[in-house]
Formats: sequence, C-alpha cells, structure tokens
Amino acid sequence: MHVRTASFAGRADKIKEMEAHLDVIKPKLSSIPGVVCVYTTWNEDGSGLVFAMYESKQAADAALPTVSEVWAEMAPFLTAPPAISEFATAVKLA
Repeated sequence: MHVRTASFAGRADKIKEMEAHLDVIKPKLSSIPGVVCVYTTWNEDGSGLVFAMYESKQAADAALPTVSEVWAEMAPFLTAPPAISEFATAVKLA
C-alpha cells in the first residue's frame, strides 16, 4: 500500500459549492486504477485533508495526471495549492 495526503486551505465562503463539486470528482477518482480508497474531510473554516490509498507507489505515480486535473478543478474553492505528503506504509488498525 502507498498513501498520499493533501492538506488544503479551502475558502470558507465556498464550502457548499465545494461539497456539491464532490459529486463531479468522485467518479474520476474512483476510476483511477490501483485506488484503494480516497477520503476527504474539512472544517467550517475550509481547512481540510485528503487521504488517498493506492495499491502501490507505481499506481500512485500513474494517478498523478488525473489527480492534478482534479486539483485544478478544485482550485476555485481553495486559497492555495494543497500540500502533499507521501507515506510508504499503511496499516489498518480498526
């Protein structure tokens, strides 16, 4: 397993629009080969995190063009580009 997280600063005044746009990007993320799961969470101030788990680093790397396209679509709802972190190991605890 391979994980990438993205912390983001969303626009608090655009949260409802951002939530509505999730229905547009869900199929794009679900169709990426090697995706195990993708979750997102956010606060009322717009700060948030995306957690994406892939079958392998190779799958995560191959997903980059689609993920970049999705982030570009989300740009109107953000105050800055996301900060990406990468993790080589993931273990389900519960």
